[in-house]
Amino acid sequence: MQIRSTFSLFGPLAVVAGLLVGCLGFTATAQEVPPAYIEPGYALRFYLGDEDTRLGWVHLMRGNYGLAEQHYRRAVEATHQNGSAWIG
Repeated sequence: MQIRSTFSLFGPLAVVAGLLVGCLGFTATAQEVPPAYIEPGYALRFYLGDEDTRLGWVHLMRGNYGLAEQHYRRAVEATHQNGSAWIG
């Protein structure tokens, strides 16, 4: 029976243990996501007819199409640039 040296028995185990210990010091850092950039021309806008636009949406979802149309019409007449009122 041949006796193996201590290194041949525990050498590979020591290498694996050394690699695992080396990995413990490694911490993966997540990249920071920059905040969303909104160009100044596309910022949120508030119009005079926004409340009518909101009420038009509520009535549209409830199936009250006549009331929705009235509120959307008032919103468009208050501010012609109100795109969501035009779409409604």
